[in-house]
This record gives sequence, structure tokens and C-alpha cells, in this order.
Amino acid sequence: MIGPRTAVVLIAALVVGVLTYALHSLHTVRQDKNYGVSGVSASDLAMSGEAKGSDMGGSGLEFPTGTSGRFVLVDTEYTTWEGAHARHWSGPGEAREAVQIAAIKVAPAIGGIGYREIGAWSTLVKPKQNPKLSEYFTKLTEITQDQVDTMGVEFEDAIDKLKDFSEDGALPMWHYGKNDKEVLEETAQVQKMTDFDVNSTFAGGMHNIRPIFGRCGLRPWKWTSGSIHRAVGVDMGGHVHNALFDVRSML
Repeated sequence: MIGPRTAVVLIAALVVGVLTYALHSLHTVRQDKNYGVSGVSASDLAMSGEAKGSDMGGSGLEFPTGTSGRFVLVDTEYTTWEGAHARHWSGPGEAREAVQIAAIKVAPAIGGIGYREIGAWSTLVKPKQNPKLSEYFTKLTEITQDQVDTMGVEFEDAIDKLKDFSEDGALPMWHYGKNDKEVLEETAQVQKMTDFDVNSTFAGGMHNIRPIFGRCGLRPWKWTSGSIHRAVGVDMGGHVHNALFDVRSML
């Protein structure tokens, strides 16, 4: 009889196998950053609307990993208020400013089957337009005002650290959906960092990983970055909406 621990290991192995197959099928020539997605059905590529998400389709899906096979998974937590998502942060004074940025560096697993985490980085960031966190945000993320006030860094410093972590911005960075890239851009705009350009800062690019999970049959429009692990029946524990937990949920 298979015990709970053994079952979890087997499920994890299955996930690695599925993702490895999908990723391998998306890139066969390491030195070329442009990989096609032949084999994805036309209906999958044409996904649109709220049910499946407007960021699930497109004819130019790619999976660049860099010549080394390494890449970065990144996630953010950002200022929000009750109902802000529904009104697209259009309330008085509302804006999406980064409060936490986290990333893990990923490399091919030893033996060449699957991927493994080889480094992690996380920081709290001080928002400027709304320096006082809402109760809704704190309840959602468990990030407190005191933590941000005492441990938070300036957004510009956080970007420099993220660039260093991603090997001077050369490694491709993958995030779940469109929000994370947009949050970095919006934070820079709110804080009047006029010289910040996400594409030149991170030359490896920032890419939406949701279509990759869609190809694996995981129905990512039903999950967040912090809950996608549940799509294969795995319970990681931890707290969803902690950016470091969320990036590990994607691996």
C-alpha cells in the first residue's frame, strides 16, 4: 500500500515529467531564443475572454531559456484595496505599486530530467503613492506595515537587485499572466522613474508562463500563481500571496 509521502513523491515526479515534456517540445535548439508551439490546437491559441483569460492566446508563443538552460521565475505583490481588482484600480488615488518582489533561479535538473531551484531572492518594497498599506492588502498577503517600514527598500534598489539576480538581466524571466510585468512598469511610472524601461533593463525579456501551463493541460485560468500546484493535487502548505511561495508554486 502506497503511503501519503510516497504518493506525493510520485505526483511530483509526474508533474516534472509533464512539464519537462512540454518544455522540451518547445525548444530543441538551445542557442535559438525563438521556439514555436506546433501541436497546440487552434482553439487553445485563440483563447480569449474572462473565463480563460486574455493572456492565454497568441500566435507568437515562445519559450526562451537562454543558452545555459537557466531562467528565472518572478512574482510580485502590490498595493490593493477591497474591490480594486473589479474596478481595475480606478478608485481615487489607487495604483498598483510593488510591495514585494520575489524570484527563484531555475536550472535543468542533474541528469537532465526536469528543473531545479538553484537560488532564491525576495525583498519588500516601500510604495510611495500609497505608503500606508490597506487592511485588505495585509489580510491578503500577511505583509504588515511594520515589516515594510523597517525592511522595505526603494523600488529602484529592488530593480537593481532583481537585475543582478537575473545575471545582469540576461536570463529570461517568467511570470504568471500579465500583471507582474505591468506592475513593475506601473510602479516605475508612479514613482517617476522616467529612465526605467523593463525591456532594456531585463534584456532576457519578461514572459507569460500561463500558456505553457495551458499546453500541459493544467487549465491555468482556474488558478493563481500561488495555487497552480493544486492543479496536480499537490498541497505545498505555506501562504498564497507571498511572492516567494507563489514562484515556488510555479516550479
